[in-house]
Amino acid sequence: MKRFILSMAMLLTAISFSTCTKSENGESSSISYDIEAKYLGGNYFGGEYSANGDSYNYNIVLSSDGEREVLDFVLGTVDVRQGHPCYTLDLHAAEPSANMNITFDIPVGTYTFDAGSTAPGTVAGDYSTVIILQDNSTPRYVNFVDGSVVVAESSIEATLTDTDGKTHHIIYNGGRSVNNADNFGTSGDDGEFSRLTGDLALGFAEPDVWIDTTLGDYFFVGKEYWMVSLYDMATAEEIYVELLVPMGTEKLSGEYPVSNDLYKSQMVLPGYVRGNEAYWSNYFHYTENETLKSYAPIVGGKMVVSNNNDGSQRAVFDFVDDLGNKITGTLDGCLLLDPQSSKMSHGRSMLRCMPNKRTKTYRLK
Repeated sequence: MKRFILSMAMLLTAISFSTCTKSENGESSSISYDIEAKYLGGNYFGGEYSANGDSYNYNIVLSSDGEREVLDFVLGTVDVRQGHPCYTLDLHAAEPSANMNITFDIPVGTYTFDAGSTAPGTVAGDYSTVIILQDNSTPRYVNFVDGSVVVAESSIEATLTDTDGKTHHIIYNGGRSVNNADNFGTSGDDGEFSRLTGDLALGFAEPDVWIDTTLGDYFFVGKEYWMVSLYDMATAEEIYVELLVPMGTEKLSGEYPVSNDLYKSQMVLPGYVRGNEAYWSNYFHYTENETLKSYAPIVGGKMVVSNNNDGSQRAVFDFVDDLGNKITGTLDGCLLLDPQSSKMSHGRSMLRCMPNKRTKTYRLK
């Protein structure tokens, strides 16, 4: 299953259900669901799901509920209410997004349903569906067999036929810029989550480094995705950062600002909290049982990596959490890739960390 976060539930001001309505000329129409949408959202996946590498994937969502989250394919939750169908439409275009950092613009054009294709100009079948709650308890997923989606400069109109033979007509008027919550940009909960009560300076008396680069260009943005743990075994404190670095990087070097701006050559992805889990880059302090006693999302600052005379590297970080507390420290150690594996370097088990989503996450509660 394609894994993504739907960060915006879409508000629809008008929705009607019927098995037969009247068209303007008085003739009968077979439209079963006729929706006027006011908000849309979704995710841009680049070329990740292009079968032949010739298209770019824009998965958009239309929901008939209010401004609340109705789907979370990452956590596997569905919260669709009766009388409010939710649509996901998997569009494939010839053009990449020009502003995929925080938002993306759905390319103008006509997208024709083709269940087995990801060619440019198609609505792919695998991830295009409508979710309907009919008995107020179990959501029903209904796929499509035919139809099209027309994206204009200031409108989207879809007419699709599902496997039950029912026709869905959805029309949206407004901008076509959509928050890109899964790949980049803020997708965390609102609020302040740091448990720190002031600035924090880490000493790293017994440093331990763990690096995983096995995911490669995971986000399909021309940068390698690194997960790096800087851990002090003496205090059970950890700086965990997720980085985007130039392709072919063999060792960390230079300045890594906390940013999700893809135009930077390398960066630390900012941490955030969603539900009871922490994503991307964070500070963690563990108990003897390896449960969390304190944590803080890293949202600003930078890390600078330089070479020592003995062949090791020095990581100096000056981070800021979501309360404005400074998290500083220096660690001397090996930040090179392990030549035996060419991909991983770690000296301790990370079994306490349960991967979820596309990146490693930590359960906070």
